[in-house]
Amino acid sequence: MELNPTEFFLEKKPQLLDHIRNLLAQELDADFGDLALLENATTAMNIVARSVPLQPDDEILLSTHEYGSVKKIWQNRAQTVGAKVCYFPMPSPWGDEEAILQSVSKQLTAKTRLLVFDHIVAGSGVVLPAQKLCAWARANDILTVIDGAHSAGQLDVSLESISADFYCGNLHKWFLAPKSAGFLHVNKAHHASLESTIVSWGWEERKSGKPFYTPLEIQGTKDISALLAVEAALEFQDEVGLRDIRDYCHLALEHFQASWTDLTKIPSLYSKHQAYRQMLALPLPEGKDALLIRNQLSRDFAVEVAAFELDSRTLVRISMQIYNSEDDLEAFRKGVEEVLGEGAS
Repeated sequence: MELNPTEFFLEKKPQLLDHIRNLLAQELDADFGDLALLENATTAMNIVARSVPLQPDDEILLSTHEYGSVKKIWQNRAQTVGAKVCYFPMPSPWGDEEAILQSVSKQLTAKTRLLVFDHIVAGSGVVLPAQKLCAWARANDILTVIDGAHSAGQLDVSLESISADFYCGNLHKWFLAPKSAGFLHVNKAHHASLESTIVSWGWEERKSGKPFYTPLEIQGTKDISALLAVEAALEFQDEVGLRDIRDYCHLALEHFQASWTDLTKIPSLYSKHQAYRQMLALPLPEGKDALLIRNQLSRDFAVEVAAFELDSRTLVRISMQIYNSEDDLEAFRKGVEEVLGEGAS
């Protein structure tokens, strides 16, 4: 790229990105022409928010477990056009598909125009029934936007089967690509209406019949190294047997959930083990300060976890990735046992 930037950006870049697009389309069971290659899911979600037609008093339906930045994206969009953001509660215990569908259905009104939800919830790790939710939305003439930041790599994703209007994904998390690698999958019905958040050379290109993703990918001089590394990520997944490893990670978390219940005497928050994959939210005893415990674990035990409040509970969330072992889980358990024993609050 640096040897001849002009040649790279004008001639090689389009071919290289199309090669990655083709590999990703095969991996995610998608049509080549429906995929835009972007920096991350946040970029993708902002593009969708700018593009979806909304009128005053229209309602945008999100989960109460939706990721914080995604809530802000749609709150901003709603304020701009005079629409309203509404929320459906996550039924407890988490992960019951029928209960989730019923919770969404109860929030449906004549003004509901858009359903935004996680494929895998960032905080709780719950896997939502994406295909069923999209089918329900289509039956009610509602557009669907999926935040797939954590799904590629944890799940076998079939974008064709899910059939969302828009699917925003990351490749730098569980997919094992570098940071600044993500994608946006767009149903063909919306190609013509998609608007880039940045206007550059690619904006006029689409007027001449170029693919919808042209204005999203031609935006000045950008380093696309992370996207080009997606091929190496796929090769590495095959080399190490990622599907077997993620099954091992899930089983390790399943066993750890039982030991956590023994330690805290608090039952699991999930309706079944299949409700999560490689991220597990664990409740802390009442009155404990999650942030304080997180800081103590990091400082004294070199253990990093997420800590937050959700559904009026104080939680820590652990993630089991390819480089983790059961020794890491044991170190976390011992650290928590010691911190709780010190009366952290």
